Amino acid sequence: MILNRSVFRSLCGVVVVGLLAVGCAGADGEQEAVGADGEQEAVGADGEQEAVGADGEQGPVGADGEQGPVGADGEQGSVGADGEQGPAGPGGPKGDTGSAGPKGDTGSAGSKGDTGSAGSKGDTGDAGPAGANGTADGSACTSAGGVVGTTASGFDSSGLFSSYCLASPVATVTTFVAAASFREPQGVVFGGDGNLYVLDSANHTIRKVTPAGEVTTFAGSGSSGSDDGTGTAASFNEPVGVAFDGDGNLYVADTNNHSIRKVTPAGVVTTFAGSGSYGSDDGTGTAASFANPVGVAFDGDGNL
Repeated sequence: MILNRSVFRSLCGVVVVGLLAVGCAGADGEQEAVGADGEQEAVGADGEQEAVGADGEQGPVGADGEQGPVGADGEQGSVGADGEQGPAGPGGPKGDTGSAGPKGDTGSAGSKGDTGSAGSKGDTGDAGPAGANGTADGSACTSAGGVVGTTASGFDSSGLFSSYCLASPVATVTTFVAAASFREPQGVVFGGDGNLYVLDSANHTIRKVTPAGEVTTFAGSGSSGSDDGTGTAASFNEPVGVAFDGDGNLYVADTNNHSIRKVTPAGVVTTFAGSGSYGSDDGTGTAASFANPVGVAFDGDGNL
């Protein structure tokens, strides 16, 4: 180990524990000799260092001491007693009242109550006073206006039976057609041509009567049937109701054929509506059905 001079001087007189001892320097800065076992020799004049001795050997390391036994675990102390419960705290303030809930739906209507029993029948009223003796129908009378007429009896608009003095002339009934014959005629109507058209029901025909009383068969074969055709080539089955449209066409309720027939001014007969079978189905034309129709008429809109 090499020490510089300043360090060496500071260690003068100090014993270094171990194998190395340092000697103090002599006069003129010379170092005294160091003893054996690695001690340093004295330094010569002019501060020169002598040869360095061999390093001393290091002694052996002492054995580790034994560890003492571990002490026993201490016993656990007993559990302390439960503390007493403190007094209850004061109650909190009352909460605000909640807002009202939404209005519920209206309940369904209740069932209809039973019909009350019929009231008792009222008493019969007293009989009215006896009426004055009337005058026999057909006897002569004088109206309030001084016109001579004929007495007639009947119900007025109030439902009262009264006698009247008819000042108008009494109608005279005559037979319009005498030479021809009909069988159960049911319906009559005047055409735009001034002729009278008669449904000769039991003869299954439509008869035409001129203003002069001349009778001809306008349509129908005279036998019951449902054939379409012109004039007597067509057939009906007890026609009853009849009406003209604005174009001069004749519409007939063909009763036992359960249909409505159309007859043009030229006498052409077709089935306007009705399947020909008894029924009540709605539909267009022959898709519909009737049950013994007996009357026909047009409204203001031209509907039959």
